[in-house]
Amino acid sequence: MKHITCINQALEAGAIDQQMADEILSDIQAYAAQLRRTGEVQAESLAAEMALQKMAEIKQRAKHHKALSILKNKTNLEFIQSYEGDRGILSLLTFDLIRTRTPAKEKGVMSLLTKDLLVHQGRTPWANVDYRSKSIEGVAHGKFTKGLEALHTTRFGLKQDRVTLKATVKELFGESSQNPKAKEAAKGFSEAAEYLRERFNRAGGYIPKRDDWGLPQSHNSSRVAKASEDEWVGYVKPMLNREKMTDDAGVPLTDKAFDEGVRQAYWTIVNRGMSAQKAGAFKGNRLGNKHMESRFLVFNNADNWVKYQERFGEPDIFSTMTGHIRNMSHEVAMLEVLGPNPKQAFNYLKDMAGLEGKKSVGLLDATYKVVSGEADAIAEGTMHNAVAQTLGTVRHGLVAAQLGSAAITAISDPVFAKMTHAYNGIPAVKMTQQILKQLNPVSDADRAWAAHMGLVANAWTHRATASARFAGEVDPNAVGQKASEAVIRASGLAQWTQAHRNAFGLDFQWHLANQIDKPLNKVEDKFQAMLRRYGVTDEIWEVARKAPLEERNGTRYFRPENIQQIEGIQPRMADEYSAKILDAINTEMDFANPMPDARVRAIMTGGGSQRGTFAGETARMTMMYKGFATSVLTTHIMRGITRGWNGKFDLAYMPKLLVGLTIMGGLAIQLKDISKGKEPREINEDFLYAAMIQGGGTGILGDFIYQGVSGQSRFGHGLGTTLLGPGGGFVVDTMELGLSNTGELLSGEETNFGREMGNYMKRYTPGSSLWYTRLVTERMIFDEFQEWADPKAKANWRRLESRYKKEHGAEYWWSHKDTVPQF
Repeated sequence: MKHITCINQALEAGAIDQQMADEILSDIQAYAAQLRRTGEVQAESLAAEMALQKMAEIKQRAKHHKALSILKNKTNLEFIQSYEGDRGILSLLTFDLIRTRTPAKEKGVMSLLTKDLLVHQGRTPWANVDYRSKSIEGVAHGKFTKGLEALHTTRFGLKQDRVTLKATVKELFGESSQNPKAKEAAKGFSEAAEYLRERFNRAGGYIPKRDDWGLPQSHNSSRVAKASEDEWVGYVKPMLNREKMTDDAGVPLTDKAFDEGVRQAYWTIVNRGMSAQKAGAFKGNRLGNKHMESRFLVFNNADNWVKYQERFGEPDIFSTMTGHIRNMSHEVAMLEVLGPNPKQAFNYLKDMAGLEGKKSVGLLDATYKVVSGEADAIAEGTMHNAVAQTLGTVRHGLVAAQLGSAAITAISDPVFAKMTHAYNGIPAVKMTQQILKQLNPVSDADRAWAAHMGLVANAWTHRATASARFAGEVDPNAVGQKASEAVIRASGLAQWTQAHRNAFGLDFQWHLANQIDKPLNKVEDKFQAMLRRYGVTDEIWEVARKAPLEERNGTRYFRPENIQQIEGIQPRMADEYSAKILDAINTEMDFANPMPDARVRAIMTGGGSQRGTFAGETARMTMMYKGFATSVLTTHIMRGITRGWNGKFDLAYMPKLLVGLTIMGGLAIQLKDISKGKEPREINEDFLYAAMIQGGGTGILGDFIYQGVSGQSRFGHGLGTTLLGPGGGFVVDTMELGLSNTGELLSGEETNFGREMGNYMKRYTPGSSLWYTRLVTERMIFDEFQEWADPKAKANWRRLESRYKKEHGAEYWWSHKDTVPQF
């Protein structure tokens, strides 16, 4: 055949190598088989043309990726080299415990991954992966708003409209469901997914458009591994659309390739390969080519897709949809900031900055593991998977049992929000009004409006976001997730957190709309300085001024996504310009409502260690409930003790912050005591110390300062056990409950099993700490049990109440010995 002769001649001339020749011949065979099925008489010659065209496109993409990588590396290297020194910041505050200060170039590389600790000084007007991904996700949520509103869980996360969810899947597969809400939700998801695909490609990726693509597949490697290869392949094959399945370059599959591809998919999933990993967990492959293999399996209808998800994937359809948006947003951010091969780019930048191979850059490497998704993945191996699932379930149980009153701790949020408003020159006159609207329990309209405006709908999509502020790293997929979610929502923490974040974002966009008529150099000083330090230049501002404003209830807002609507603007330019403004909103939002960023998460995961490993699980257990305090340290404390945007120290910042947090912390302590049946404490010097620390989110440390190092924390533990974290406390309590009492029983000593069992149940029963039901539950259930099981219960209660009166000058308004309160 003529094409074989041509390929052999090219091979002999050295124009192509043997591997390329084999690939071309294989493609010709596949294309020819497809064409022959359609009756094409010139199948061989047409197939040869198609194969050569495909090879030319692949080579062109490779050149394009290489050029993009060179340009992106050059730009990022210039950013790093322009980063200034730290002006003597203490090593402890920069988490550099080895040297006196972290080199500027290392901080420059870090600033490409997450926000700089001195972002308020305007040294890093470029994008970082951490916050760019949030900006992109917010835009996608704006397109999927109707679906988010219709499909999110309700009733504390325990109820969901499954009928509409499954109808939405039908619509996405091109099947009519006769359900208007499902049709609208499917339309919104398709628009969001297509936007992300196009932006992924604009940033250097390659995902060809496929009109029949409905939903991504998620695979649970543990479930798949329980089935044999033949069992899984036999189950999946009849459910697939054979004609629409292609290889990673869109070439139709031969029968042999189809069978081999499905079998390879099994092992890829079981071994937690690329298709089963979190976004960004690259193993040397280009991110730009990543999604070809993730689209390999094509189900022939909605019912089969759902059946597969329920047996081998993620049965929560809504989580699959929002997870796709989140993962794609993250991958686009990786491309936009680091280029087509992020891992290679990161190592190159470290090498050029003189950091490659240095042990002292541990936090930098750990932060990359977080932003790349590696830290979120479970380490390979059956044992690692079992450990991760078990301890993930334990953490969910601890959250469900112990964070029912975290909403009271979050009462200090308005202080952070007010400080952030003032620092950036954003009037706070609408803040309270916005918060109340966002908290409206009878209507989702205001929350949907916030999503439409490009603010990430965390409360509707990220089940662990609110608890992550205090609990730390909680696996959203582990058993027990629904219990912890129910408690966090029932406590009001999820709604409170989202309300404050949305309120700040809308206040920002409202003020932006009021300033948009002016040239940037005429905008109020603080607000102008904030925009400039996030990279909003005069050029970007002039373009943004042409974008149409949004209006709601007589109030105008600036929606960054509307820059896409400006006539004549290039999509890539619109992406970058709108993202600059959203980057500013999302970063400052984490000041207004402190949340762990990638740097903090790197610390809390033991240096970005994977789940299931000893280091990773130990860190996640130990660092529980420490994320909020660490976030406050890396945001407001850093902002308060360093020079501001104008190069001067704001001497009033820290006093204002401390006064506000002390007042709100004191209120939190009193409210917690009241919820436990105690009268408010006397206000004295010790109380003020505890209130100040409580307001900053370090309530456990506040317990020790108030009660003394020899005393107990809120969970009844001493200093040593408390330093191990709630997970360590749980292990100690469990061992003491079993081993100690067994030893005492065998030695003939008197045991305290009844008392310890009562305390154990009270401490670790899910929902027992819910602030508005905890007291009734304690008095009517746990105290009744303890009185029955422990003969000395009443004597112990009397000592406890006497000690409280002596130390705090107050009594119990509902005593342990009383069935009902005695006022």
